[in-house]
Amino acid sequence: LKLQFLYFIDTTQAMTAILREVSCQIGELSRADGCARYRHGETEVLCSVSGPMVALEKRCDVTKAVIEVVVKGTDETTRAGGGSRVLMDHEKYDDTLAVSEVSAVVQSCMGAVVQTASLPRQRLLFTIIVINNEGSLLSVAVNAAMLAVLDSGIPCTSTLAAAQACTIDSKLILDPTLAELEKSESAAFFAHIIASDDGVVASSTSGPAMTSDLYWLYLKTTRNASTTLGNLFRKFMQEQKGARQDDTLDEDV
Repeated sequence: LKLQFLYFIDTTQAMTAILREVSCQIGELSRADGCARYRHGETEVLCSVSGPMVALEKRCDVTKAVIEVVVKGTDETTRAGGGSRVLMDHEKYDDTLAVSEVSAVVQSCMGAVVQTASLPRQRLLFTIIVINNEGSLLSVAVNAAMLAVLDSGIPCTSTLAAAQACTIDSKLILDPTLAELEKSESAAFFAHIIASDDGVVASSTSGPAMTSDLYWLYLKTTRNASTTLGNLFRKFMQEQKGARQDDTLDEDV
């Protein structure tokens, strides 16, 4: 099953706070238990989740499921008759720093929302395919992982969404591109639990020591964007559930 949404979101505050065009497609990988191809502007990733499955003995936890994250790059080829497909036998994504950060943050975020305690001695494997990185890769990867989990039906305690921002000439930019990040004076990433004012599960900042006012502006702006995205995720998955029920009814008929 493949469904898609496409939105242009304007969350304008006192400063420039506009998310790039957002799109998502699920069900692209039939062998995965859940997957989502997710894009902000030109930044795009494909995330699959496999499991729960029996954990390897060396990594087994008798009290909860173990979450593993692999980050890779990708090549695109053209299918016969048009269209494209993602090659799965590619080399690992070559930005070592990005790989380390994406892997650690996705693992932390998914550990905060997945009911791992209900899956002892199991493991969940997330594979993040970086199709294109044109800025804000960390938030795009986290959002893709959340949608992949929702697609899989793996039990979760809540839903989260992530957003990034930076400042250029003292002007705040939401969902920055690589070019904007390169020119930025500071930058921040936050992953928020939806419907929780204090639900920050992961965050990072870069640049000179920032004032408390700027930190709280980053926090508020990314929270507003994350709430918007989280509501879209829920609406999208409800539509997906309805479409699947319709398909089941058609098959029964």
